[in-house]
Amino acid sequence: IARLRETVAATPFADALGSVTHRAAAEQDLHELLAAEASGGMPHVIWLSVDSLLFDSSVSELSRRGQLAYASRPSGLFPGEAVAALLFERLA
Repeated sequence: IARLRETVAATPFADALGSVTHRAAAEQDLHELLAAEASGGMPHVIWLSVDSLLFDSSVSELSRRGQLAYASRPSGLFPGEAVAALLFERLA
């Protein structure tokens, strides 16, 4: 979250975007997270989904299960990271 705040602050859009806060999706209903706040909440929400298979334990577990891809056997899983971002406009 700190790195995301720094990245947003370094853009020319920082003033328009306002503060960066973190709310885990599991803590609230999706509709509640994206609802416009009656007290004048931020007009936009950036929804990030991030996953990583780069931890030693993750790679070791994939290898132990025989699911890890190798150059000699490319039909398995490749360790990596993925991020998806969606920008929502909050409407009253």
